[in-house]
Amino acid sequence: MRRLLTPADHARLDAAIRAAEARTDAEIVCVVARQASDWRFIPIVYAAAAALIAPWLLLAATRWDFPIILAAQLGVFAALLAILSWAPLRYRLVPRPAARRRAHQAAAEQFLVRGLGRTEGRTGVLIFVAVAERYACVIPDTAVEAAVPKEVWRKAVDLLIERLRAGEPAAGLEAAITICADALAAHRPPTAGDANELPNAVIEY
Repeated sequence: MRRLLTPADHARLDAAIRAAEARTDAEIVCVVARQASDWRFIPIVYAAAAALIAPWLLLAATRWDFPIILAAQLGVFAALLAILSWAPLRYRLVPRPAARRRAHQAAAEQFLVRGLGRTEGRTGVLIFVAVAERYACVIPDTAVEAAVPKEVWRKAVDLLIERLRAGEPAAGLEAAITICADALAAHRPPTAGDANELPNAVIEY
């Protein structure tokens, strides 16, 4: 799966994060994951289900002998496994609730891995996108979560998803950064001696 952002997009977003953090003592980190999971088991589940059903249909519709039906069953499994393993189709087969749960879990993991829970004053804010799962979220640490209304994070996520669907990922991330920065500037303005604790570069993996 190709990267979502171009080098120019990265430079643009790095500048947006620097400008946002100049207005607040919060730390904003953007992470873009090409996928939260590879979902390799999904084609196996569908292919196995079809292979279990196939013999009964063949018994009802044909007079084939058992060895032929068994061979057909194996053929159904192998063919469907090969077809459904194609990545764009595989991701489409993932149940939406499962995709959201796994993507949110990945976001929570990135929050910890990237050090957002260890900032001075607990002011980290993660903006996260999982491309394959078509998922985005904003996770604030405790201090900013208590200070900023939840509607702000929801607005940032809604606009981010809207821009992603329109094929404008950089614009969506930039808009989310701006919305978060506006709220953070009002509720968590910069304090004297505030240091930049986390990298400004967008993390894409």
